[in-house]
Amino acid sequence: MTETKQIMAVPTRLGQIGLGFAGGKVARLWLPGMSRADLDKAMRSWAPNTGFSKPPQDLAQRLGAYFDGAPVEFDDPVDLS
Repeated sequence: MTETKQIMAVPTRLGQIGLGFAGGKVARLWLPGMSRADLDKAMRSWAPNTGFSKPPQDLAQRLGAYFDGAPVEFDDPVDLS
């Protein structure tokens, strides 16, 4: 069975963050520093047949606050495999 993957880009003060979800858990994180085209290419190579999804609003807000220097707690499920 193929695991459902989602990819999304989140704008932050430092640039775009890429997120990849597998089975509802954060499975990939692309940090700012590459162009949006390169970020899209990297995310699509991880999930080639997946369209872009809208990030969960609360996660997008927490990431934005984190990259603005605010203390933030992340309790989102993570897949480290």
